[in-house]
Amino acid sequence: MTMRRLDRKRLFEAEKLGKTVDVGASPLMKDAIVSATQHREGHKAITDIVIDLGSSAVDLKTKASAQGVGIGNSSDASYVCKVDQSVFGVVTSVESVCLEAFSDGVDSDIDLTYGSANGSLGTAPGTSTSFPTDAQQNIMSAVGKSTLSAFDASELDVDGSSGLYINFVAGAATTTTATATIDVSSATVGNIINGVTTIRVMESDGITWHDFVADSSRAWDASAGVNVFGIGASGGSGGNMDSLEKLSYAISTAIHGDSNFTTDAASKVNTDNVATGNATSIVVSHVLMTTTGEGDNYLIDDPQNLSGISVGAFTGGIDNGRDIASGKLLLRFTGFVAPDDI
Repeated sequence: MTMRRLDRKRLFEAEKLGKTVDVGASPLMKDAIVSATQHREGHKAITDIVIDLGSSAVDLKTKASAQGVGIGNSSDASYVCKVDQSVFGVVTSVESVCLEAFSDGVDSDIDLTYGSANGSLGTAPGTSTSFPTDAQQNIMSAVGKSTLSAFDASELDVDGSSGLYINFVAGAATTTTATATIDVSSATVGNIINGVTTIRVMESDGITWHDFVADSSRAWDASAGVNVFGIGASGGSGGNMDSLEKLSYAISTAIHGDSNFTTDAASKVNTDNVATGNATSIVVSHVLMTTTGEGDNYLIDDPQNLSGISVGAFTGGIDNGRDIASGKLLLRFTGFVAPDDI
């Protein structure tokens, strides 16, 4: 029998990437896996999975309505792999190395878990445990961050055939709420009609409307009323409603006075009682973060005297999830393959 020797170059090429293996990723997550390879050292099996959560090949999102809910897309399963002994051997350690920091454009806290259920967008993967096992970790907060979890009782492979699922989940609930912009920079103050001009804003529950109606009996610089904004003359030294800055101030103050909304500070500036320097656009935010916060708002106008106010929709919430912008991770499983019976 002829023995063939591998020269140094061929041996290097064979060992550089290792053997490609199927780690049992969900159909959705397969497109986020850059490579899944395995090296053998006798009975030791080292399996490396490189994952790109921000890959253009797959549209992964976050929907962090609570800590521990999954990433993904729609209701599709989003587990990274299933840790079966037939592929990984008896796993004794799992190491993670961040190769690119994670971000969905707003939040950056993400964790890795193992458990008997697979996760999906906005849904927790059943009862699961975080890597590393001693504490929940923001494993992709910075390039080079590494974690190591040790196992000594075949915890990732329950009975030799029922491997557990590895899932990415939100490390913390998001505090980001949906926002909308009301722009009065092109408005005509004289076309704001008492009892007619109405700004209709949707509460974060996606069901309840709040109407703010122009009221000439109320001063433009008065404190917030109930479902009205003042267009009458100042009760003090502020003069008549005669500028876009005053109009913006009146609307912003009224909406901010409703406990379901807040408005930005730049639209509530009343310098020298004449609103000098007040912004002519208003950023409205929901007080509560919900999965129903995004949606249209409306302006009710006099068709013969259009106000010129622009009322934008609530956007930037988590209703449909946020696109993952970046995040690369190396997962290294070290396992040992049992020899055949002799």
